[in-house]
Amino acid sequence: MDENYLGPGYGSDYCLTINVYDYATQVTTVDDDGFKWIDWDRSTETGLPVPADIQPEWDSINCQDFIIKRMAGIKRINKMEKPRIMPDLGDSSSADMNWPWDHVCLPLEEIIGYQPSMRRMMAWTKLRKTDEILWAYHLTKGKGVEPKLWHDTYLEYLDGEDLDWYSDLPGYDTVGGVYMGDGVSFTASSPVERWQSLTNPTYEDEEDW
Repeated sequence: MDENYLGPGYGSDYCLTINVYDYATQVTTVDDDGFKWIDWDRSTETGLPVPADIQPEWDSINCQDFIIKRMAGIKRINKMEKPRIMPDLGDSSSADMNWPWDHVCLPLEEIIGYQPSMRRMMAWTKLRKTDEILWAYHLTKGKGVEPKLWHDTYLEYLDGEDLDWYSDLPGYDTVGGVYMGDGVSFTASSPVERWQSLTNPTYEDEEDW
């Protein structure tokens, strides 16, 4: 298992993703001891956010980011020769709940209340009515009629590097922190969660539509 491996859904905060790869690139080898090794072209891995109505933390998710990533993922999967759900094998998994911090990895059954079949998860890779509704509204840049499913606010997670202007200075990652002179040192701020708005950002550094 590669400790530095990041799952294909990495970066989709508070979002449940299924992980898809192109089975046509899979290679199976058997060593002298009879152990079977399975690998595939890792560049085909795609972390696809599951449909909005399946998301267990939907109210916390950035709707705009969600639909952009979902539509891009569906497009990418449609180009695969033989799309398959990634197996739970080694450092790969069929699905991930992407918390923005270190979190206990729970079985999918505990996250959504049931264990979906591979067929059902593959059905989640298809375009749904909810996708069309969210995408159509996204394209209006907030000027259309807001669908009931859409929500303007989302939960944002910021760690010390996001919050501290001095995060790129020497000593930031040390216990002593960044020495500012006159016996003063600044250490990394604790992570925070805050509610943010798509149409009316609270902070100047946030991008609008």
